[in-house]
Amino acid sequence: MRIYYIFLLVLFVSCQEEETITPSLPNAYGDGMYIVTDLGIHYLDYKDSAAVVQTQIFNSVNSSNLINPKNISFIDGKGFILSDRLSIVDMNTFNLENEITGFSNPVFCDKISFNRLLVADKGSSTVRVVDLDLFDIVSNIETGDSTKPAFIMSTYTKAYILNGGRVPAMFKDSTMIAIEHKDQLVPKSIILDVVNLGDNPSSGMIQGDLLILCRGVFNPVNPLSNTESSLYKVFPNNLNVFYSKDLTNIYNADNLIYNYYNNRYYFTADGGIYGMSENGTGITQIITSESDILVRNEEKYNNTDTTQAYANMFYINDINNPSNIYKYNMSLSQFVDTIVVPGKVVDIKFKD
Repeated sequence: MRIYYIFLLVLFVSCQEEETITPSLPNAYGDGMYIVTDLGIHYLDYKDSAAVVQTQIFNSVNSSNLINPKNISFIDGKGFILSDRLSIVDMNTFNLENEITGFSNPVFCDKISFNRLLVADKGSSTVRVVDLDLFDIVSNIETGDSTKPAFIMSTYTKAYILNGGRVPAMFKDSTMIAIEHKDQLVPKSIILDVVNLGDNPSSGMIQGDLLILCRGVFNPVNPLSNTESSLYKVFPNNLNVFYSKDLTNIYNADNLIYNYYNNRYYFTADGGIYGMSENGTGITQIITSESDILVRNEEKYNNTDTTQAYANMFYINDINNPSNIYKYNMSLSQFVDTIVVPGKVVDIKFKD
């Protein structure tokens, strides 16, 4: 009888399922500077003067590669990475939580109502509506043949899609699509109107009104077809163009940002970084480096040996040295640091 009980005990233990233990990942990221290159995503704790760039953080945490990474956004404590797909990561650990496929060339995303995401799919001239509860594309909004949507601005009820066009000049675009995405009963996303702007709208911001920068047509090989960049102000409610101005001798303008006091605006263009007033006047060249990325971050710096001050720090890439990022102190009017990362820099974002 004793042998029988021993046999049952051995059988019971052997039949138990092995308990799966998920390793705990460290909270190594969160606030900081995230750099997207064609090789992956890199992280820098810019507030720590002794910190070094941590390279390939997505690869190292998730043991997988991103194919053609282009953009990262931070929404509700999550990181949204656009590559050949949409990858959602935990911001503290960078652990991959979900992936959504079905895109052609996604380049920009923005969260809207009902826990949904709009993704500008430039490759298919479509805005994909992603449900973040279902983790799937639930509808598609066609923006028109060869319109190439490139930038999204959104409010509580509406989203504004800038159609960036493509080269050659015969395929340029000059439209903004307004989408209503909020309803009292059910989620919906419908086109309200199409607004005509300048050639190839590239970037913008909502400052009460919509302030939109248009790239124009720029072909350094055949400048005869070039058109100047332009600035538009649009009322968001009735979508009327309130103000427009061609930016004299400015071509290929993009990456519109504003300073800490919201009284001066900056952008990249052929020839470097430029500043201007809100109505497009008083244009001055700030930096001569050829760049197509411009990011502003408010940071402390050593003003003297004993005091610290805050300043607008500009971070720009270098088209001629694609692995370099230059940090420019606007208060000092000088470059203060160079950051070198593996690969060609395609996006820079800060999470604070």
